[in-house]
Amino acid sequence: MPSSAQAYMADVTDEHGRSAGMALMGAANGLGLVLGPAIAGAFALIGLIWPLYIGALLPVVAFVAVMLVVPKRKAVIHERPPRINPLKRGLRIYLLSGLAISLCIVSLQVVGGFYFQVQLLLTTQETARFVSFGLMICGFSMSATQGVLMKRSKLEPQSQILWGALLLVLSFLIMLFVAKLSMYYVAYFLFGVGAGLMMPGIMTGASFAVTSEQQGGIAGLVGMIQGIAAVVPPLLNTGLYQIDKHLPYGFAVALMIALSFALIRRRALPQKAREAAPAFSDNNS
Repeated sequence: MPSSAQAYMADVTDEHGRSAGMALMGAANGLGLVLGPAIAGAFALIGLIWPLYIGALLPVVAFVAVMLVVPKRKAVIHERPPRINPLKRGLRIYLLSGLAISLCIVSLQVVGGFYFQVQLLLTTQETARFVSFGLMICGFSMSATQGVLMKRSKLEPQSQILWGALLLVLSFLIMLFVAKLSMYYVAYFLFGVGAGLMMPGIMTGASFAVTSEQQGGIAGLVGMIQGIAAVVPPLLNTGLYQIDKHLPYGFAVALMIALSFALIRRRALPQKAREAAPAFSDNNS
């Protein structure tokens, strides 16, 4: 579903509206991060099984909405869909950025509860409330950031990713060096803003790096990257956490710093080199 939605958004927007369209999708993701825990918590008061019933109902609602609301578009059939090389210049930086941000998000979800419980000496119930509220703050800040991007952002995709990565570094540094509840909430807020900048930048930049016939393929690649991040990081982070509780977030900081340097280095390339590897052109094949 996310891959299809991204491909459809790329299909119905031009190069001027692409960034706003991808930010709209990101805002929807952030809103889901806010509403998901809230809805689940409300129905859990009726019974622990009720959130699962609601989860089963939501895809049905989505199906009906697509059938009734989303305008149909005539499909363009290609005998041989153009292949995409994920390692080609101008594209790989976005796929690597997508892997990095997905790894950081999963890190916050997988080991966050254990880490904050130990750091703040919380009970299990207190930890559940803290993490739920922190994720809601993260979702609100992510949605608000992408709402601003939809209306007035003039940042190019790589600039969005760079600023987002730096904000993620700051949020993780707070988590590592300040063991205070209020500052952890600040870290969640900064994380949401950073992710809100990075995710649309990644989707927009990847979309611009391929031709119109390759939009479905690039959406699938971005989805594959997110799938990989859902499998590998939980194993990696829990292993690092067993060695030292600070290691998962220290690794995330190192990853975001490395990504920032890669982006800065690419922006510093001579103009001739940039033209040889354009990152934002629909005509780049």
